[in-house]
Amino acid sequence: MTADLSMLQLALLSLAAPVVVFNWGGFFVNLWKACRGSGRMVPTIYLASAILMTAAWFAGPRPECRWMFLIPLSDLANLSLPLIVAASIPGFCKRIVTLRRPA
Repeated sequence: MTADLSMLQLALLSLAAPVVVFNWGGFFVNLWKACRGSGRMVPTIYLASAILMTAAWFAGPRPECRWMFLIPLSDLANLSLPLIVAASIPGFCKRIVTLRRPA
């Protein structure tokens, strides 16, 4: 039984690893395109590696494997989420003030 769960855990983690690699590749492609002046962006996949890691953590026989948290922490898309939220707060506050202003 624990061998089956370990295989499931390994399978889920092996699905999360390419997501991290593709997100890093997308970052470098976007950087390269920005240097060339192209406006098209390569999208990254947010939270996919974190969801797969969480599923692997719950599916595994040993939930004390804290090293699995390094997978979503190494994903650039997950690290950029707090920056996106922090960058959008001033515009959101400005929109609220504009909506509350009497006409």
